[in-house]
Amino acid sequence: EINALLGELRQQIRGLEEETEQYRSQLAEQRQQLLIDPLTQLPNRSAFDERLQIEFERFARYHTPLSLAIIDVDLFKRINDNFGHSQGDAILCQLANRLHDAIGHQCYFARLAGDEFILLLPGYSCSQAQDVTEVIRHAMRAPFVVNGQPMQVGISIGVSHYQSGWSPEQWLIQADRAMYCDQSGGFIALAEQTS
Repeated sequence: EINALLGELRQQIRGLEEETEQYRSQLAEQRQQLLIDPLTQLPNRSAFDERLQIEFERFARYHTPLSLAIIDVDLFKRINDNFGHSQGDAILCQLANRLHDAIGHQCYFARLAGDEFILLLPGYSCSQAQDVTEVIRHAMRAPFVVNGQPMQVGISIGVSHYQSGWSPEQWLIQADRAMYCDQSGGFIALAEQTS
């Protein structure tokens, strides 16, 4: 009787272990979905924030260069107003795919929100980050497709090289300021190298 009872308990334990593993797998899958932007399938702001923390810790240990670039679609509200939000979404998806194909292997590429994207460039100096933006500029030359028609889409890019002591917010503000200096349709602006 004791052996039979032990056998039953072992089976129940095995069943519970299998069930636990299924729950773990489902939770991991759900967590991954929470870190992906549903429209562009790029990492979202939460995923970017996690990755940024990892890169900050790496910087603190090794003091390797660290740059980022914020990309904003020029006059995106006009695109939505003139062509509709579904076409605006199509532009964002085309942009995400185009830039991911051009530079996705070189950096961590995510969608911040709306029409803003961000590139995290660990190991890149400011001048190396500028080289990446040249690749982006080249990728933007081909027209986008809106309602079956070709259309040029402009972007503004702000680049910032991380300075020791900056908080993540300060760093993003520097890149954002550089981007807002770049309202000329694709020229790259650099954040000042001051804290």
